[in-house]
Amino acid sequence: DKIEQGVHFVNHGDKASLLAEYMSKHPGELAIVFGRTKYGSEKLAKLLEKWGFSVAAIHGACMGAGLDLALACDFRVASPDAVFALPAVQMGILYNPARLARVLPMLSHGAATRLLLLADRLDAPQAQAAGIVTHLLPEGEVPEAAAVALAVRAASLPPQAQAAAKAFVDAFHKPDFNEAEWQARRMELLASDERREALRRARGESK
Repeated sequence: DKIEQGVHFVNHGDKASLLAEYMSKHPGELAIVFGRTKYGSEKLAKLLEKWGFSVAAIHGACMGAGLDLALACDFRVASPDAVFALPAVQMGILYNPARLARVLPMLSHGAATRLLLLADRLDAPQAQAAGIVTHLLPEGEVPEAAAVALAVRAASLPPQAQAAAKAFVDAFHKPDFNEAEWQARRMELLASDERREALRRARGESK
């Protein structure tokens, strides 16, 4: 298949709006967007809650709002030198309850109490065991490059099934989770063109 690539540099624009506009005009295509500021990355992560996925590339200190943002992403790729903390209690405050309600189900009880009650710092292996880090890199591997490789790999999977799986993971922890609705969605996917195309590819059949 013919592959075309394009690069857009945005100095002071709105990456989230640009991404939304681009994907509405080019459905099914792959777009990778980089964000370095907390404000811009938060907007991108919010946009990708409903479709697509987000990857945080982490090295060095990931604390407070930085950790909050990382936990809003679907995947967190970290180098061995990464350190994680939520120092709110050290500053004499309770961390944002709205964010905690979303974050706490992702963490082990032990990690949550260490982060919130003691303002402890977790190293990268401890963060991986706690469920914070999804991919712990070997020494010398660059988190940004690994994050791009992970994004490309994820984007190669059937998008409708992937979107359904992402929505299921999010819905499963909510009190109004309805198994019957998800069984119905599964049956829709089983009868979809995407499913037939995936089977064709798995069998090595040509179009």
